[in-house]
Amino acid sequence: MAGAGWPVEVGTKSPLILRDLDLLAEASRRSGFCCIFITITTVDGGLASIFEPSAPSPSERLSVVKALSDGGLDVCVAMIPVFPYITDDFDSIFQVASEARDAGAKYFMAGELTLPGEVRKRFTRLLEAHFPELLPKYESLYGASGYPPSSRLKIQEKVEEACRRLGLSWRLRPRFRVEGLEGFL
Repeated sequence: MAGAGWPVEVGTKSPLILRDLDLLAEASRRSGFCCIFITITTVDGGLASIFEPSAPSPSERLSVVKALSDGGLDVCVAMIPVFPYITDDFDSIFQVASEARDAGAKYFMAGELTLPGEVRKRFTRLLEAHFPELLPKYESLYGASGYPPSSRLKIQEKVEEACRRLGLSWRLRPRFRVEGLEGFL
């Protein structure tokens, strides 16, 4: 992709992305757009160890954001998922966005938790073990569908307010320079 000059987007939570920093920088130089999305659901290490016990810690991921940004790449921190009644308040969203900005991210986004099928069963077990008092609220919020009703707007409003205060963007504005395809992109 780097050789062809195609725009690149990569989503990860792994520091292994840094092995390809030189290739990603070349892709960015050739196409004019390379954005790396780093998932950080919380900066609270305790909560992170509950929700993502085998994943790199929030501080490790923020170090990746800094290294990518220092390497000249656009970075978007994706707070996905946002956990209702746990990380959906403005302060939690603002804290992740603020640390993302401090690490060099240009973009910040967030999205709510969805619980379709088997995911719901596994997440319910996690709630039973760590947040049993929230079970009735989750049942009421998600109903049979596994998708929360129109709560996205409220999360998006919080994201936009946090971004405004911090000088981050919640909208990606890619700039493509793919030779021969200018009219398509």
